[in-house]
Amino acid sequence: LDIAGVAAGDQVLDIGCGTGTLAIAASRRVGPDGHVVAIDPSPQMLRRASRKNAAAALDIDFAVGTAEDLPRHSSFDVILSSTVFHCMGDDERRLALMSMARALKSHGRVLIADYGGSAAMRRSLLARMHVHKRFTLESLLPDILMAGLQVDDQGSLDFADLHFLDRKSTP
Repeated sequence: LDIAGVAAGDQVLDIGCGTGTLAIAASRRVGPDGHVVAIDPSPQMLRRASRKNAAAALDIDFAVGTAEDLPRHSSFDVILSSTVFHCMGDDERRLALMSMARALKSHGRVLIADYGGSAAMRRSLLARMHVHKRFTLESLLPDILMAGLQVDDQGSLDFADLHFLDRKSTP
């Protein structure tokens, strides 16, 4: 949330929200003047997220959905995606990035966190297994640019071989 610059009053979209941990943290940060929408393709994950949200007493909209099916209008100040892109095929990734670009306000911010760096340099077991080892976040750069997004910052999150790509708001 710090890297993405999530702030009070922001309209935030969490793609692939899973059990809702990031969406709940974002909702606390945006406060009553902001709003969080969280989507995930798994109804089971959304049920868990909804229970956590109810316990936190926050107003988050949880919905079944994917990054490829976002609203076609510029709605969000910030779009977050954490450990989602490695689960997609190449075509899904391209569609998701184009959809994210359409759903983002003109000076909005995007943060994508996923497995990065070379497979040979990865330290965590999960990052070296199955689909994770064949994906690197940096491989998204050409498709990000093709979708009309830009990358202003990138690097390691210093946790489980996760890296980030970030688009900052521009004045």
